[in-house]
Amino acid sequence: MINRILLGRTLRSFADGFIAIVLPAYLLALGMGQLEVGFISTATLLGSASMTLAVGRWGHRFSIRRLLLTAAMLMAATGVAFAGCSAFWPLLVVAFFGTLNPSSGDASVFMPLDHTMLATASDRTGVFARYSFLGTISGAVGALAAGLPEWLGARLSMLEALRLMFVLYAAVGVAVWLLYLRLPEAHAGEQRPSVPLGPSRGIVWRLAALFSVDSFAGGLVLNSLLALWLFERYGMSLAAAGAFFFWTGLLAACSQLAAGPLARRIAVRPAGAAAREEPALADGRAGARRFRHERRHSRRAARGGQLYGGAAQPGRSGEPVADRRDVCSRRDGGAARCLRRPEDRVRHCALRRVSKG
Repeated sequence: MINRILLGRTLRSFADGFIAIVLPAYLLALGMGQLEVGFISTATLLGSASMTLAVGRWGHRFSIRRLLLTAAMLMAATGVAFAGCSAFWPLLVVAFFGTLNPSSGDASVFMPLDHTMLATASDRTGVFARYSFLGTISGAVGALAAGLPEWLGARLSMLEALRLMFVLYAAVGVAVWLLYLRLPEAHAGEQRPSVPLGPSRGIVWRLAALFSVDSFAGGLVLNSLLALWLFERYGMSLAAAGAFFFWTGLLAACSQLAAGPLARRIAVRPAGAAAREEPALADGRAGARRFRHERRHSRRAARGGQLYGGAAQPGRSGEPVADRRDVCSRRDGGAARCLRRPEDRVRHCALRRVSKG
Protein backbone atom coordinates (compact mmCIF):
# COMPACT_ATOMS: atom_id res chain seq x y z
CA MET A 1 0.00 0.00 0.00
CA ILE A 2 2.77 2.46 0.94
CA ASN A 3 4.66 1.68 -2.27
CA ARG A 4 1.59 2.45 -4.37
CA ILE A 5 1.16 5.78 -2.64
CA LEU A 6 4.81 6.62 -3.26
CA LEU A 7 4.57 5.58 -6.91
CA GLY A 8 1.42 7.64 -7.35
CA ARG A 9 3.18 10.63 -5.84
CA THR A 10 6.08 10.11 -8.29
CA LEU A 11 3.80 10.06 -11.34
CA ARG A 12 1.79 13.08 -10.24
CA SER A 13 4.90 15.12 -9.45
CA PHE A 14 6.31 14.31 -12.88
CA ALA A 15 3.13 15.69 -14.47
CA ASP A 16 3.10 18.72 -12.17
CA GLY A 17 6.73 19.41 -13.04
CA PHE A 18 6.13 19.99 -16.74
CA ILE A 19 2.59 21.38 -16.51
CA ALA A 20 3.69 24.26 -14.24
CA ILE A 21 6.05 25.46 -16.99
CA VAL A 22 3.81 24.64 -19.93
CA LEU A 23 0.76 26.39 -18.44
CA PRO A 24 1.92 30.03 -18.87
CA ALA A 25 3.36 29.26 -22.32
CA TYR A 26 0.06 27.67 -23.37
CA LEU A 27 -2.00 30.60 -22.12
CA LEU A 28 0.28 33.09 -23.87
CA ALA A 29 -0.05 31.07 -27.07
CA LEU A 30 -3.83 31.37 -26.75
CA GLY A 31 -3.46 35.16 -26.80
CA MET A 32 -3.96 35.82 -23.10
CA GLY A 33 -2.03 38.39 -21.12
CA GLN A 34 -0.04 38.25 -17.92
CA LEU A 35 -3.06 39.20 -15.81
CA GLU A 36 -5.10 36.27 -17.15
CA VAL A 37 -2.22 33.90 -16.43
CA GLY A 38 -2.11 35.18 -12.86
CA PHE A 39 -5.86 34.74 -12.41
CA ILE A 40 -5.81 31.15 -13.64
CA SER A 41 -2.81 30.28 -11.49
CA THR A 42 -4.54 31.76 -8.45
CA ALA A 43 -7.75 29.88 -9.26
CA THR A 44 -5.88 26.57 -9.21
CA LEU A 45 -4.59 27.23 -5.69
CA LEU A 46 -7.95 28.46 -4.40
CA GLY A 47 -9.68 25.40 -5.79
CA SER A 48 -7.09 23.06 -4.27
CA ALA A 49 -7.46 24.75 -0.88
CA SER A 50 -11.27 24.50 -1.04
CA MET A 51 -11.20 20.82 -1.95
CA THR A 52 -8.67 20.12 0.80
CA LEU A 53 -10.99 21.73 3.36
CA ALA A 54 -13.92 19.74 1.97
CA VAL A 55 -12.00 16.48 2.28
CA GLY A 56 -11.03 17.33 5.85
CA ARG A 57 -14.65 18.16 6.75
CA TRP A 58 -16.59 15.39 4.96
CA GLY A 59 -13.94 12.96 3.76
CA HIS A 60 -14.42 10.58 6.71
CA ARG A 61 -17.75 9.52 5.23
CA PHE A 62 -16.00 7.77 2.32
CA SER A 63 -13.11 5.35 1.97
CA ILE A 64 -9.73 6.82 1.16
CA ARG A 65 -9.47 4.53 -1.85
CA ARG A 66 -12.66 5.99 -3.32
CA LEU A 67 -11.46 9.53 -2.70
CA LEU A 68 -8.12 8.84 -4.37
CA LEU A 69 -9.83 7.25 -7.39
CA THR A 70 -12.12 10.26 -7.69
CA ALA A 71 -9.17 12.65 -7.51
CA ALA A 72 -7.33 10.66 -10.21
CA MET A 73 -10.37 10.82 -12.49
CA LEU A 74 -10.57 14.57 -11.85
CA MET A 75 -6.90 14.87 -12.82
CA ALA A 76 -7.54 13.13 -16.14
CA ALA A 77 -10.61 15.29 -16.80
CA THR A 78 -8.62 18.46 -16.04
CA GLY A 79 -6.01 17.61 -18.65
CA VAL A 80 -8.63 16.87 -21.30
CA ALA A 81 -10.55 20.07 -20.52
CA PHE A 82 -7.46 22.28 -20.74
CA ALA A 83 -6.47 20.67 -24.04
CA GLY A 84 -9.93 21.29 -25.51
CA CYS A 85 -10.74 24.80 -24.21
CA SER A 86 -9.38 28.09 -25.50
CA ALA A 87 -11.51 30.80 -23.83
CA PHE A 88 -10.58 32.44 -20.54
CA TRP A 89 -13.70 31.79 -18.47
CA PRO A 90 -13.99 28.03 -19.18
CA LEU A 91 -10.30 27.63 -18.38
CA LEU A 92 -10.77 29.61 -15.15
CA VAL A 93 -13.60 27.30 -14.04
CA VAL A 94 -11.59 24.18 -14.92
CA ALA A 95 -8.58 25.58 -13.06
CA PHE A 96 -10.67 26.09 -9.91
CA PHE A 97 -12.30 22.66 -9.89
CA GLY A 98 -9.36 20.77 -11.41
CA THR A 99 -6.09 19.45 -10.06
CA LEU A 100 -3.53 21.61 -11.84
CA ASN A 101 -0.61 22.55 -9.60
CA PRO A 102 1.33 25.71 -10.57
CA SER A 103 3.72 25.45 -7.63
CA SER A 104 6.79 23.35 -6.99
CA GLY A 105 5.22 21.21 -4.24
CA ASP A 106 2.11 19.06 -4.06
CA ALA A 107 -0.75 21.49 -3.41
CA SER A 108 -3.63 19.37 -4.69
CA VAL A 109 -6.35 17.35 -3.01
CA PHE A 110 -4.11 14.26 -3.19
CA MET A 111 -1.82 15.49 -0.42
CA PRO A 112 -4.08 15.07 2.66
CA LEU A 113 -5.23 11.68 1.38
CA ASP A 114 -1.67 10.51 0.86
CA HIS A 115 -0.66 11.71 4.31
CA THR A 116 -3.54 9.81 5.88
CA MET A 117 -2.32 6.58 4.31
CA LEU A 118 1.35 7.20 5.09
CA ALA A 119 0.58 7.93 8.75
CA THR A 120 -0.13 4.22 9.25
CA ALA A 121 3.51 3.29 8.54
CA SER A 122 5.74 2.26 11.43
CA ASP A 123 8.68 4.42 10.29
CA ARG A 124 6.68 7.54 9.55
CA THR A 125 9.70 9.85 9.44
CA GLY A 126 11.52 7.73 6.87
CA VAL A 127 8.40 7.21 4.78
CA PHE A 128 7.57 10.91 4.67
CA ALA A 129 11.19 11.70 3.79
CA ARG A 130 11.01 9.31 0.82
CA TYR A 131 7.63 10.74 -0.11
CA SER A 132 9.02 14.27 -0.26
CA PHE A 133 12.23 13.22 -1.99
CA LEU A 134 10.49 11.23 -4.73
CA GLY A 135 8.04 14.05 -5.33
CA THR A 136 10.77 16.67 -5.63
CA ILE A 137 13.08 14.62 -7.85
CA SER A 138 10.18 13.59 -10.10
CA GLY A 139 9.10 17.20 -10.42
CA ALA A 140 12.64 18.10 -11.46
CA VAL A 141 12.62 15.39 -14.16
CA GLY A 142 9.17 16.55 -15.26
CA ALA A 143 10.53 20.08 -15.67
CA LEU A 144 12.98 18.73 -18.25
CA ALA A 145 10.04 17.24 -20.16
CA ALA A 146 8.66 20.77 -20.61
CA GLY A 147 10.97 21.10 -23.59
CA LEU A 148 9.05 18.46 -25.58
CA PRO A 149 6.82 21.02 -27.38
CA GLU A 150 9.87 22.63 -28.94
CA TRP A 151 11.13 19.23 -30.05
CA LEU A 152 7.73 18.51 -31.58
CA GLY A 153 7.62 21.97 -33.19
CA ALA A 154 9.24 20.62 -36.35
CA ARG A 155 6.21 18.39 -36.98
CA LEU A 156 3.40 20.28 -35.26
CA SER A 157 2.57 23.87 -34.49
CA MET A 158 3.58 25.15 -31.07
CA LEU A 159 -0.04 25.43 -29.92
CA GLU A 160 -0.81 21.84 -30.88
CA ALA A 161 2.36 20.63 -29.18
CA LEU A 162 1.37 22.46 -26.01
CA ARG A 163 -2.08 20.86 -26.14
CA LEU A 164 -0.42 17.44 -26.33
CA MET A 165 1.29 18.16 -23.00
CA PHE A 166 -2.13 18.50 -21.37
CA VAL A 167 -3.14 15.23 -23.02
CA LEU A 168 -0.04 13.69 -21.45
CA TYR A 169 -1.14 15.15 -18.10
CA ALA A 170 -4.50 13.42 -18.55
CA ALA A 171 -2.75 10.14 -19.41
CA VAL A 172 -0.79 10.35 -16.17
CA GLY A 173 -4.09 10.80 -14.35
CA VAL A 174 -5.40 7.59 -15.93
CA ALA A 175 -2.22 5.75 -14.92
CA VAL A 176 -2.62 6.97 -11.34
CA TRP A 177 -6.26 5.83 -11.36
CA LEU A 178 -5.20 2.33 -12.46
CA LEU A 179 -2.55 2.31 -9.76
CA TYR A 180 -5.04 3.18 -7.02
CA LEU A 181 -7.48 0.47 -8.07
CA ARG A 182 -5.68 -2.13 -5.93
CA LEU A 183 -5.56 -0.08 -2.77
CA PRO A 184 -7.40 -1.56 0.23
CA GLU A 185 -10.75 -0.12 1.28
CA ALA A 186 -9.47 1.82 4.28
CA HIS A 187 -12.18 4.06 5.70
CA ALA A 188 -11.07 7.47 6.90
CA GLY A 189 -13.30 7.31 9.98
CA GLU A 190 -12.44 3.81 11.22
CA GLN A 191 -9.80 4.98 13.68
CA ARG A 192 -11.18 8.44 14.19
CA PRO A 193 -10.85 9.47 17.86
CA SER A 194 -13.79 10.89 19.76
CA VAL A 195 -11.88 14.15 20.27
CA PRO A 196 -9.85 14.80 17.08
CA LEU A 197 -7.38 17.25 18.62
CA GLY A 198 -8.00 17.71 22.32
CA PRO A 199 -5.02 19.22 24.20
CA SER A 200 -3.00 19.34 20.96
CA ARG A 201 -5.40 21.81 19.35
CA GLY A 202 -3.24 24.83 20.19
CA ILE A 203 -0.12 23.19 18.77
CA VAL A 204 -1.91 22.31 15.55
CA TRP A 205 -3.20 25.85 15.13
CA ARG A 206 0.27 27.30 15.70
CA LEU A 207 1.75 24.95 13.12
CA ALA A 208 -1.03 25.82 10.68
CA ALA A 209 -0.27 29.52 11.16
CA LEU A 210 3.43 28.88 10.56
CA PHE A 211 2.74 26.92 7.37
CA SER A 212 0.33 29.62 6.21
CA VAL A 213 3.04 32.26 6.45
CA ASP A 214 5.44 29.99 4.57
CA SER A 215 2.85 29.26 1.88
CA PHE A 216 2.06 32.95 1.51
CA ALA A 217 5.71 33.67 0.79
CA GLY A 218 5.92 30.70 -1.57
CA GLY A 219 2.84 31.90 -3.43
CA LEU A 220 4.77 34.96 -4.57
CA VAL A 221 7.20 32.77 -6.54
CA LEU A 222 5.04 30.05 -8.05
CA ASN A 223 6.75 28.02 -10.75
CA SER A 224 4.17 29.14 -13.30
CA LEU A 225 4.60 32.82 -12.49
CA LEU A 226 8.37 32.49 -12.34
CA ALA A 227 8.35 30.75 -15.74
CA LEU A 228 6.13 33.54 -17.09
CA TRP A 229 8.66 36.11 -15.84
CA LEU A 230 11.52 34.21 -17.49
CA PHE A 231 9.59 34.06 -20.77
CA GLU A 232 8.69 37.74 -20.77
CA ARG A 233 11.84 39.19 -19.24
CA TYR A 234 14.58 37.16 -20.90
CA GLY A 235 12.78 35.48 -23.78
CA MET A 236 13.77 32.09 -22.38
CA SER A 237 12.69 29.01 -24.29
CA LEU A 238 10.73 26.12 -22.80
CA ALA A 239 13.78 23.87 -22.86
CA ALA A 240 15.94 26.44 -21.06
CA ALA A 241 13.23 27.08 -18.45
CA GLY A 242 12.89 23.33 -17.96
CA ALA A 243 16.62 23.00 -17.33
CA PHE A 244 16.46 25.91 -14.86
CA PHE A 245 13.69 24.29 -12.81
CA PHE A 246 15.37 20.88 -13.07
CA TRP A 247 18.47 22.08 -11.23
CA THR A 248 16.48 23.93 -8.58
CA GLY A 249 14.36 20.84 -7.96
CA LEU A 250 17.43 18.59 -7.87
CA LEU A 251 19.10 20.73 -5.21
CA ALA A 252 15.89 20.79 -3.17
CA ALA A 253 15.65 16.99 -3.38
CA CYS A 254 19.22 16.54 -2.15
CA SER A 255 18.48 18.62 0.94
CA GLN A 256 15.54 16.36 1.82
CA LEU A 257 17.76 13.27 2.01
CA ALA A 258 19.03 14.50 5.38
CA ALA A 259 15.51 14.70 6.88
CA GLY A 260 15.36 11.08 8.04
CA PRO A 261 18.81 10.84 9.71
CA LEU A 262 18.39 14.28 11.24
CA ALA A 263 15.00 13.38 12.73
CA ARG A 264 16.41 10.15 14.20
CA ARG A 265 19.34 12.08 15.69
CA ILE A 266 17.23 14.68 17.45
CA ALA A 267 14.64 12.05 18.49
CA VAL A 268 11.25 13.07 17.14
CA ARG A 269 8.69 12.95 19.95
CA PRO A 270 5.87 10.44 19.56
CA ALA A 271 2.34 11.57 18.84
CA GLY A 272 0.66 13.06 21.90
CA ALA A 273 3.90 13.72 23.79
CA ALA A 274 3.51 17.46 23.45
CA ALA A 275 -0.03 17.27 24.77
CA ARG A 276 1.12 15.29 27.81
CA GLU A 277 3.93 17.72 28.49
CA GLU A 278 1.71 20.81 28.50
CA PRO A 279 0.31 20.25 32.05
CA ALA A 280 3.78 19.53 33.39
CA LEU A 281 5.15 22.70 31.82
CA ALA A 282 2.25 24.68 33.26
CA ASP A 283 2.90 23.26 36.74
CA GLY A 284 6.59 24.07 36.38
CA ARG A 285 5.86 27.65 35.43
CA ALA A 286 3.44 28.02 38.35
CA GLY A 287 6.05 26.58 40.72
CA ALA A 288 8.68 28.99 39.42
CA ARG A 289 6.35 31.92 40.03
CA ARG A 290 5.68 30.76 43.61
CA PHE A 291 9.40 30.36 44.23
CA ARG A 292 10.15 33.88 43.01
CA HIS A 293 7.33 35.30 45.15
CA GLU A 294 8.52 33.51 48.29
CA ARG A 295 12.13 34.57 47.64
CA ARG A 296 11.08 38.23 47.46
CA HIS A 297 8.99 37.79 50.62
CA SER A 298 11.95 36.17 52.40
CA ARG A 299 14.23 39.06 51.52
CA ARG A 300 11.71 41.60 52.80
CA ALA A 301 11.19 39.64 56.02
CA ALA A 302 14.94 39.31 56.55
CA ARG A 303 15.42 43.04 56.17
CA GLY A 304 12.58 43.65 58.62
CA GLY A 305 14.15 41.26 61.16
CA GLN A 306 17.46 43.07 60.98
CA LEU A 307 15.77 46.41 61.65
CA TYR A 308 13.92 45.11 64.73
CA GLY A 309 16.78 43.52 66.64
CA GLY A 310 17.16 40.35 64.62
CA ALA A 311 13.67 38.90 65.10
CA ALA A 312 12.72 37.09 61.90
CA GLN A 313 9.25 37.74 60.57
CA PRO A 314 7.04 34.76 59.85
CA GLY A 315 6.45 33.81 56.22
CA ARG A 316 3.26 32.85 54.42
CA SER A 317 3.37 29.27 55.67
CA GLY A 318 3.68 30.27 59.35
CA GLU A 319 7.35 29.18 59.62
CA PRO A 320 10.14 31.68 60.23
CA VAL A 321 11.66 32.82 56.99
CA ALA A 322 15.11 32.22 58.43
CA ASP A 323 14.31 28.48 58.56
CA ARG A 324 13.91 28.38 54.77
CA ARG A 325 16.67 30.70 53.63
CA ASP A 326 20.09 31.91 54.75
CA VAL A 327 19.75 35.69 54.80
CA CYS A 328 23.46 36.41 55.30
CA SER A 329 25.48 37.48 52.32
CA ARG A 330 29.04 36.47 51.51
CA ARG A 331 30.51 39.85 52.37
CA ASP A 332 29.33 39.44 55.99
CA GLY A 333 32.14 36.92 56.43
CA GLY A 334 32.28 33.18 56.95
CA ALA A 335 31.64 33.37 60.70
CA ALA A 336 27.88 33.50 60.19
CA ARG A 337 27.94 30.14 58.39
CA CYS A 338 29.41 28.54 61.54
CA LEU A 339 26.29 29.44 63.56
CA ARG A 340 23.72 26.68 63.35
CA ARG A 341 20.67 28.54 64.55
CA PRO A 342 19.17 30.83 61.86
CA GLU A 343 18.28 33.42 64.50
CA ASP A 344 21.92 33.62 65.60
CA ARG A 345 22.97 34.10 61.97
CA VAL A 346 20.57 37.00 61.52
CA ARG A 347 21.70 38.61 64.79
CA HIS A 348 25.37 38.17 63.92
CA CYS A 349 24.91 39.81 60.52
CA ALA A 350 22.99 42.73 62.02
CA LEU A 351 25.58 43.37 64.75
CA ARG A 352 28.42 43.13 62.21
CA ARG A 353 26.80 45.74 59.97
CA VAL A 354 26.08 48.03 62.94
CA SER A 355 29.71 47.80 64.06
CA LYS A 356 30.88 48.68 60.54
CA GLY A 357 28.54 51.67 60.43
